[in-house]
Formats: sequence, C-alpha cells, structure tokens
Amino acid sequence: RLSNIGNESKLSNFILKLGILFNLGLLFIFKYFDFFSLNLSFLGLNIPKLDLILPIGISFYTFQQIGFLVDSFKGKSNKGNLFEYATFVSFFPQLIAGPIVHHEQFIEQIKPKKYNPINYSYISTGIIIFIFGLFKKVVVADELALRVVEPFYKIISSGDLTSAPVAWISTISYSMQIYFDFSAYSEMAIGLGLLFGITLPVNFDSPFQANSLIDYWNRWNITLSNFIGDYVYFPLFKKFASGSKNIFQEHLKAIICAMTITGFWHGANWNCLLFGFIHGIGLSINHIYKAKKIKIKIPPLFLRISLLVFINLTFVIFKSINLNQIKLVIYSMIPFKNNLL
Repeated sequence: RLSNIGNESKLSNFILKLGILFNLGLLFIFKYFDFFSLNLSFLGLNIPKLDLILPIGISFYTFQQIGFLVDSFKGKSNKGNLFEYATFVSFFPQLIAGPIVHHEQFIEQIKPKKYNPINYSYISTGIIIFIFGLFKKVVVADELALRVVEPFYKIISSGDLTSAPVAWISTISYSMQIYFDFSAYSEMAIGLGLLFGITLPVNFDSPFQANSLIDYWNRWNITLSNFIGDYVYFPLFKKFASGSKNIFQEHLKAIICAMTITGFWHGANWNCLLFGFIHGIGLSINHIYKAKKIKIKIPPLFLRISLLVFINLTFVIFKSINLNQIKLVIYSMIPFKNNLL
C-alpha cells in the first residue's frame, strides 16, 4: 500500500512538472523565442525568428493555469468540473491585463448553488467602476501619452536632449500614464466582472503613497506581487535555503531572482530584465534595513520623495528601448547640464 502511495506521488509530481513545462513552453515559444534568437545570433548561433503573433492575455492565463496546477498538487484547489475550470481560465474581463485571479476566488463564486448573475447592486456598482476605469484610461493615461510622453521620447529617439524641467515633467508623466493605464484596465475588469456577478480582487492601492519600496510592491499590481511571492519567490527561497547556513542571504537572492523574473514577464527585452533586477536590489536593501532595524534620521517627506524619484527612474528604464536612450533621458534630467560640457 505504501508503495502504491509512493507511485501515485511520483506520478502526480511528474504530471505537475509536465503541466508547468507545457504552459511555460507555449509562453516561451510565443513571447520569448525571438528574444533569445536575436541575442544568440551575436554568439554566432543563427536561429531563425518565428515572428509569431502573441496571443492576447497569454502571460496572465499562463500564470493562472500554473497556479491552479501547483495548488491542485498540494491539495489546496477547489474541486470544479471542466466547464468551471474553462470559465476560470477564459473569463474575458481580466484576461488581457489582469488582475491575476486565484482559482479559489473565482471557482467558488460560480458554483451552481451560489452563482447569481443578476445582482442589481453588483450591476450598478460595476457600471460605476467600469466608467471610472474607462475615464482613467481614455482621458488621463492616453492623453498623457499623446500630449507629453510620446513627443518627449520622439525627441530622445532622434538623439537630441531636452531641458531638465521638460525631462522631469515627461518622465513623471510616463510614470503616471503607466499607473493610470494598468489600474484602469484592472478597474474596468472589476466593473465588468460585477456585471456578470463575479467579484475580482483589487489590484492597485494608491502605490505612490507608499512609504517604502516594500510597501510600494504591496500596493502596485497586488495580484501579480502575490502570485510571484507564492509561486516564484517561495520555491526559489526553499531551494536556495536548503542546506544553507545563511538563510537571510538566500532570502535576498530569492527576492532578486523573483523580481528579475517579474521584469522579464512584463516584456521580452533587456530593459524589462534590468527594471526587475534593479527593483530586486532595491527590495533587498529595504529588507536589510528592516532586518537590522537601521533607522535613518531623514525627514519622512524626503524619504517619500526619494522613493518616488527611484520609481520614476526605473520607469525610464522600463520605457526606453536601449541603453543609449536611457542615457539620453537621464542626462536630460540633469539640471545645468550645459555647464558640465
């Protein structure tokens, strides 16, 4: 009997790994193959690009499916039939830009005995939230992009510099644009979900009011942060910490790796990798100060401004297409740069 239990455990583990590899394999082929093909060509390996059209929402439903597989293996998943699972994976409001939904948050709501698609309080609230999100996207995010961000980056792309005030206003505008863009999509998804009688999790909680980088990532794209913590950071930490004498050091290594993966998840390019890596370093420094209880005698307002400047500079990296563009943007942000020439 124990032998049978052991065989079942091995089979379950094999199916889990196969399922994860299948999902990551599809994501790699559609999203990352051409990135590696291009970069390996510099090493003399000429691998032809596939130039495939990226399926809408593949990053999000890949993560959701992996989460379901892992929790099913651990016995944490809610039992559901094939229709309920298919509905969970393909629920269109949050499919393109999140929030990433945990299966427990979704499948439990659509059980026949509990599901009530016609809830007038949900419908009225959903319409209001959707309109608010649509306003943030069309009137705020798109207008910032059209009138400030894109003209600035057009100048930078031509190899020219701008004045420091223009550079700061433009880069801050991009930080605001990306916040209003992402949060608007999440809110529109939440609003549409309520129209179908489904509640989706809040994904943004005033991240620019954060007091530290740790606090910031607890407020920014919350469902992604939670997913990365549960399914990327903890497995990495467990692996690194196995047999290690310095658990805290392995904790920091896992944070940096997890955040680098988070950056790469956002886009198949070096700037996204660098964006994630820098945030990983920043979070590690935060955790060191927190663990050692280091207190810096700096006014809270200055700390808040320093955090916002750091976030703004990392969004410069996130937006720029190459290192030369990053250099031109940052150089443009320096006051009195003409006196430095």
